[in-house]
Amino acid sequence: MGWRDTASEAVEAVADGARAIAASTNKTVASALVTVITYIIFISSLSLHHATHETYTVRTTLNTLRDTQLTREYAGKRVTSKSFESITTLDDMTLWLRDSFVPILWTEGALGRGMVLDANRVIGGVLLQQEKLEERECKSEQKRPQLFNVFNSSCYEDDRLSMKTLTHVGPSAQTWKDRHIYWLDIEQNLSVAQQHLDQLLSTGWASIAARKVSVQSAFYNAQLEVLVFFEASFQVTRPGLVHTASEVWTLPEFVYEDGALTMWTDLALCACLGVIAVLEILSFLDHCRAGSVFAYLFTVYRLASIGVIIGGAGFMSVFFWISYQIEDLANKVGDLIHTPGKVEDYSPGGAWSQDWINRHSVLNELFSEMTRLSQTLRWTQLGAFWYSLAMVLRLCEGFELSPQMGLVIRTIRVCIYQLFYFLIVFLVVFVNFAFAAHFLFGHILVEWSTKLYAISSAFRAVMGDLDFMSMYAIAPVSTLMWFILFTICIVFVLVNQFIVIIM
Repeated sequence: MGWRDTASEAVEAVADGARAIAASTNKTVASALVTVITYIIFISSLSLHHATHETYTVRTTLNTLRDTQLTREYAGKRVTSKSFESITTLDDMTLWLRDSFVPILWTEGALGRGMVLDANRVIGGVLLQQEKLEERECKSEQKRPQLFNVFNSSCYEDDRLSMKTLTHVGPSAQTWKDRHIYWLDIEQNLSVAQQHLDQLLSTGWASIAARKVSVQSAFYNAQLEVLVFFEASFQVTRPGLVHTASEVWTLPEFVYEDGALTMWTDLALCACLGVIAVLEILSFLDHCRAGSVFAYLFTVYRLASIGVIIGGAGFMSVFFWISYQIEDLANKVGDLIHTPGKVEDYSPGGAWSQDWINRHSVLNELFSEMTRLSQTLRWTQLGAFWYSLAMVLRLCEGFELSPQMGLVIRTIRVCIYQLFYFLIVFLVVFVNFAFAAHFLFGHILVEWSTKLYAISSAFRAVMGDLDFMSMYAIAPVSTLMWFILFTICIVFVLVNQFIVIIM
């Protein structure tokens, strides 16, 4: 009777394991359905939080203002201001700032000063920031004095910022977060703002000693219910040229206060995440009873599940936090309505009253907070891509239960090791061609000028997007050989080998 009892217990254990696995399978199907619902709700939540079309409209408007050229009378001649895209030197930046950007923001109209296009109210004015490099002795001064006598100028540390007080700017020159700053305040009229700018630039504030100069401004659009932050940056290269870039960020005035739909959508997403977490715990317990915990835990699907739960909770936390922070931001903007004391107390190059200094300190914090919140909101947009990949991986676990839908997943699982070794060979050959093109053409063509650009351009070449004639004009023979070998090795051999492995 002993061996029969043992056999019976073994059969019962197998049956229990089979039932546990079957129960786990049912939970996997349920989890896949919940994931589909979660994905739909997540997309709806992002659509409500990110007014993509309105953001695009605001960005286009500010970029148009940035590129606007104004014409004025100067010394009996009609002078046209510089466009943003044509700026190549710090002098060009000065002309653009003085004759184009500042006059546009200081527009006087029926709604008062600083109402751009009758829709965008300027907040505070324009903040100028400079990252100044620390001056050092040129190496050639000691080792090559004959060359230094020709150069006869200072050198600067590329990785060290100088925080010495710029006393020539004014008695109350300020620094903020490792940067020298200066305010053109919207409470003063255009002529005074331009006097500030002229005095500032005449002291050499924007010089070759700068590593970067930034021009920042903020707006409020009540029609679209958004706060807008604009930054134009001018990166000063050591040869003296300036590289321009600009960015526009938006913040919604209301995150949840504008209606119940957004709030209920986010609460529904939180509920779905809770259901996914419960199903994962129940599946884990089923596999514990079946004795297959190791096979259950150490899979890419479990990582995807953890990513979906933690990532979704992170998204919701960010939106709740931004909602709280915007309330504080609105209070700071409201405190800036009235002019602090006399306008004359903030004069170019003179001593500034404490009221103006306090106002600009509040503005510094306001701009810094707007930058932090808008960039955080932007990170949620970038994170949505990676979050959607985790959702897809969770769905793949459910696809495997279907003979038809699971075919693709099983195919990848079978050939995963062959693909791994193929990718090693592919990357070695591909990166070799990309870096070769970087050294051949990077000193002239911007698309090959950095290693990251080179890899990106090489991927585009695989798709047939290649400016062959520009490359050919630089090195005809090398370009021809590079193109032929790249086409044979990458396009004809390796890409087709990849298809064979999958098939």
